[in-house]
This record gives sequence, structure tokens and C-alpha cells, in this order.
Amino acid sequence: MKGQEGAENFFKELKEEGIDESFWKSQIKRDLYVGKFQEKTVKALALTDEKLKKYYDEHKEEYKDIQVRASHILVDQEEKAKELLKRVKNGEDFAKLAKENSKCSSSKKGGDLGYFGRGKMLPEFEKAAFSLKVGEISDIVKTEYGYHIIKVTDRKEEMIKFEDIKEYIRGVMVQSAIKNKMDQVKASFKIEKFLENIQ
Repeated sequence: MKGQEGAENFFKELKEEGIDESFWKSQIKRDLYVGKFQEKTVKALALTDEKLKKYYDEHKEEYKDIQVRASHILVDQEEKAKELLKRVKNGEDFAKLAKENSKCSSSKKGGDLGYFGRGKMLPEFEKAAFSLKVGEISDIVKTEYGYHIIKVTDRKEEMIKFEDIKEYIRGVMVQSAIKNKMDQVKASFKIEKFLENIQ
């Protein structure tokens, strides 16, 4: 740290504020202890491919790639959206109404947006689309672009392959183990907070 460019002034300024070398040494010591603690915890896990695969098999529902195909009608006025929703519910053709009324460029394709996964659409739109079954039509959904009527036309669910997610699972298991170990350590000590010092 001392050898870095500009370090001399940095340490000098901190010393003037009452932070001296002993503070940095205590911080470094703490970081080394934490590093060793984590290293020891991870080593104890002994995460083989078999253990990772077992975790994957037990949590398969979490590792599905879900995509929906949806169409929508987008208008500026809520009253217009209510009128169109009523017409759709009464059996009028969704694609025809989208072509004639939607302000979205997808109107040319009858409102079809194609397939999309989570995180691709606005949160309000996504929440509604993923809650619908194939063939179902949403109530009016308001977003920053206007008022939507959404129809889900297809749904695909595929398992994410173990090999593609193995390292992610390793990270999840490591973080979980470290947190559990930290919770045990915390429970075995009395922790005092000196708020006046923190302030």
C-alpha cells in the first residue's frame, strides 16, 4: 500500500485525521482472517461434481428457462383500452383489433411480440404475461408506454443444462455455507456496537 503512487500524501492526510498505521494493520489482519475463514469453510464443503449435481437435481424447478409468446394491444387512453378489452372478451379477433388500434409497431403482425424470457419486458408487463396461461387475456396493464391488453399465445419451458449452470451452483453453495458459518460464529459471541464511534 505504501509503495503505490500518491500513497505518501494519502497516509499523511489520514494521519492528520487520527487514522494511523496501526489502523491499516488491523484492517489487513482482519481481511486475512476473513480470507482464511472463507477458505477453510469452502475446503470443508469439498464440492465435487457429484455434490453439485445432487443440489441441481434437488432444485430443478429453480433452473427452468421459461419463455412466453405474447401479443398485445397498446393504446394511450384507458377508456379506449377498456372498450377494446370488452370487444376482445366478447369474442372479436385479437389480431384484427391489434392491427386496427395498437400504436406499437407489432400491430402489423397482429400485436405478436414473439418469445421472450424474464427481464426482457417492463416489470408490469412481464408480471402479467408470465401469470397468464396459453390463450388467456389479461386485464388492462398500465406501463410508461400506455395501456396494454396482453394475450399469451404459447409457453416454453426448458431445463437449463447442469454443465451450463454448474459454476453458478458452486457459488450459491459456497455463499450459503459461509453465511451459515458466520451466523454460528455471531451466535457464539456478544457483539457490541459503539454508535458514537461509528457516527
